[in-house]
Amino acid sequence: MPTSTEVALATTVLSASAAKITFSSISGSYTDLRLVLKGTTDAAGNQFELTFNGVTTGTTYSKTHLYGSAATGTAVSGSSSSDSKILLDQSVQQTSAPFLITVDIFGYAGSTYKTVLATANEANTVASSYVNLATGLWRNTAAITSLRLNAAGGNFTAGTVATIYGIL
Repeated sequence: MPTSTEVALATTVLSASAAKITFSSISGSYTDLRLVLKGTTDAAGNQFELTFNGVTTGTTYSKTHLYGSAATGTAVSGSSSSDSKILLDQSVQQTSAPFLITVDIFGYAGSTYKTVLATANEANTVASSYVNLATGLWRNTAAITSLRLNAAGGNFTAGTVATIYGIL
């Protein structure tokens, strides 16, 4: 079985708080993309959104999520089929708590709809940790050449690191 190779295409390290992180001029030379986001946020209840190629209006995005909280011991699921973005993370629960989000974008350069698989977690303490799993779909056949992460309801704080990888 062949082994996949990850090639770091670009890394952004925020020197100041920002509501958005954008990667542009993404090469179509890879089979898939992986986005890794590590950092903190300045607002409890913040949500992380993903859009492609500057498309932030309309109803071409869908997502399904499963969210579990250690603080409440509950799990919640939901879905939406006509959005203007893919919601990657249901809700960051704590300010300044570290989070890790990994997003895989399959067949991003092809001429079919694009699928996304995202995992997110926050670990302030064991009692307040959470995990969020999300799948997404962008109903567009254009190759993805740029992507934007949006911190809706707050900002990514200084020191947050986002890296995009091409998968061979």
